[in-house]
Amino acid sequence: MNGRIAVGFRVVAIAAAMVLALPAMSEHHVTLGDWSMVMDFQGQDVPGTLTIMEADGGGLAGKWTADGESTDLRDVKFEGGTLTFVRSVDYQGSEFDINYSGTIDGDSITGAFTTPAGELETNGSRGGGDAPGLAGNWKLMVDSQLGNNERGLNVAKDMTAVYVAEEEEFEVEDLEVDGDAVSFSVSLSLQGQDLTLEFDGKLDGDKLNGEFLMDGSSVAEITGTRAGGGGGGITPGVYALTVDSQIGEFQHKLTVNDDGSMVYDSDGEETTPENVVVDGEDVTFDVSVSADGSAFDLSFEGTFKDGKLEGEYLLDGGPVADVTTNE
Repeated sequence: MNGRIAVGFRVVAIAAAMVLALPAMSEHHVTLGDWSMVMDFQGQDVPGTLTIMEADGGGLAGKWTADGESTDLRDVKFEGGTLTFVRSVDYQGSEFDINYSGTIDGDSITGAFTTPAGELETNGSRGGGDAPGLAGNWKLMVDSQLGNNERGLNVAKDMTAVYVAEEEEFEVEDLEVDGDAVSFSVSLSLQGQDLTLEFDGKLDGDKLNGEFLMDGSSVAEITGTRAGGGGGGITPGVYALTVDSQIGEFQHKLTVNDDGSMVYDSDGEETTPENVVVDGEDVTFDVSVSADGSAFDLSFEGTFKDGKLEGEYLLDGGPVADVTTNE
C-alpha cells in the first residue's frame, strides 16, 4: 500500500477514535445481548455463550455459559470499540483468571483470552443463532439411494440461506446453531416430486457433516466442505483492482484460486482475505494490509457480476475508498 493512502487511513482511524472517545455509557447498547462464542483451544473449537447486560447502578455486567454452567464476569468494560472482562476458570483442579479483549464490529466480535499459557483466539457473533464460521458457501455431497450428488448451501451473514440443487435455489428455513450442532429444513421440488428434508449435523471449521431426515428417518448422509473458505462464488482468476480514495488512486490485485482460496496483493504485500462471504452477487471480506510498519484492517462490501468485483472499503465502519475491477 502506498504511504499516502496509509496516511489517509490513519486520518480516518483518528477521526473514528475521536468519536469513540465520547462517554462510554452511550455506547453500551453496542455490547448488550447474547453472543455465540468459539474458543480455539489447542486446535479444538470450544463453544460458549457470552451475555452482556447493564449492571445495577450503571456500567456493564456479564456471564459466561458453557456446558450448562454460568459464571459471572468481572471488570466488564467497553471503551474505544473494545470489550474487555475477566473470567475465572477452573482447570484441572486449579482456579485462575483469564482476561478477554475483543473488538466489536456490528454483530461480530473478534478477540482472544490471555492466559498463563498464552493467548486463546475467541471470536463470536450476537444472537445465539449466528454461529461464527457458518456463513459462507458450502459444497455438500449428498449420499442417498439416488446416488452421491453434489449440492450447495449458501449462508449469508444474517443467517438467511438457500439450498442449491440441480441449478435451482430453495429457501432454507428454521436454520439454528447450538454450539457445533446445526439444523435446518428445506422443501424441494425436483423432478415433479415435493420433498421436505430436515438436516441434522455438526460444524467443524470448514467441514459440515450430518444427515437428511424425512418423516424422522435418515434418507441421506451429508459430507460438506466450505468452498474455498467462502470465496468459491467468485470465478477463479486474477483481478486487477483500482482503489480510488480521496487521497489518490492505487492499483491492487486479488487472486482467486481454483479451490476458492484468495490472495490479496497491495504493493507487493500479500495477505489472505478472511470472513469471505458470497451471497448471490453480494461479496464481503476482511483483509489486513500492512503499511509503514502498521496493519490496517479493512472490510470490503460489494458485488461480483459480469466478471467484475465492484464495491468499497470500510475502516471502522466508514467508507474510505471505492474499488473497481480494471477493464
